[in-house]
Amino acid sequence: MPHTEASILSNFLLPPAPLPAALSLRKFTELFPRSHQDNPQIEVLYRYLHHQRAIQVDAVEQSIAAEVKRGKKQKQEVIKARRATEAPELSSTDVRQIRMDAE
Repeated sequence: MPHTEASILSNFLLPPAPLPAALSLRKFTELFPRSHQDNPQIEVLYRYLHHQRAIQVDAVEQSIAAEVKRGKKQKQEVIKARRATEAPELSSTDVRQIRMDAE
């Protein structure tokens, strides 16, 4: 199955897992100096980071959907333009010739 624009953009731009799956609270806490690891604000900061990441992922998903929609519209416009240029336009001389051939 060929990759679609949506799958390519999603695979490239979206994280493979939510923050808790990628970085647990314990691992996040270990990133701070030992003297601050007991601070309750670390958990608040972690939850805030998780929330902000979710907002960003939602925004990227919406942008991907909009880009796919623009891509489909652009493809339709290209097809329409190709059909218009490939369709032979009958000149008045061609019309006269067709009429003469029909008689």
